[in-house]
Order: sequence, then C-alpha cells, then structure tokens
Amino acid sequence: MKRSAKTFSHEAGCIIIISSLFAFQADPNREVYATTKAGLALTTPSIAMSGEQWGIRVNAVVPGLISAWYETKAGDQLGAVIEEVMTGGRPEDISSTIEYLMNANFTTGQRIVVDGGAQKVIHRRQRSGKCRRAPVYK
Repeated sequence: MKRSAKTFSHEAGCIIIISSLFAFQADPNREVYATTKAGLALTTPSIAMSGEQWGIRVNAVVPGLISAWYETKAGDQLGAVIEEVMTGGRPEDISSTIEYLMNANFTTGQRIVVDGGAQKVIHRRQRSGKCRRAPVYK
C-alpha cells in the first residue's frame, strides 16, 4: 500500500539514541568520546519534548561493558583482557532493550542504563574508599 507524505507525517514514530556508560563514568583519554556520549544522553529529554508535537518518542539506551568482538586484532585482545576482569553484557541485552523501547508507547525522554548493575557497584566502591581516585593537583 502506497502512503502519501501527508498520511505518513501524522504517524507516530520513535528515535532510539545509543549513548554509553562512559557518558557518566570518568576514564582517562576518553574526553571526546565521553563528551559526545554525554551530549546524546543528556539532550534526550529535550529532543523528546521537541518531537512530541509530531508524536515522536525519543529515548536513549546507555550500555555498559558489552562482550563483543571488535573490528581489529588489538581491540579483540583488549576485549579479552577486560572480560577476564569483569563480566560484560551480551549484544542481545542491548537489542532487547531497544525492542522494548520501540514498543513502549508510553515511554519517552528516558535514559535506560543497561550495565548489569556496574554503575551501582562503581558508586558503592567510590563511597567506601575502595576505589582508586585520581590525584588532585593544586
């Protein structure tokens, strides 16, 4: 069935933004990456408000460490080292969250963190003093 532009423009839709846990977790030498991912995550509610007039829902998925093969041999080696230290999620964890958000008609402007609780563990370690902190320079 062919749709006219007028009909199509009145249908609701959704935008799913992919951010990263690094948007909220400091890590050395990732300033540009963290800034762009934080920008995506933090503007999600504003974009959702702008799209509301057209019935467009906007949400962000904020993945933590995901066990996946990378694009280079060096990336694969780094991924193997990381996986020895901590367990990552699976790509299916992210895709199922995206699928949920595509069908969640009453959800918009939200940032959904999918990290297996890692953000909570990091926060708890920082509060207990067991997490190494960066030196403060004066």
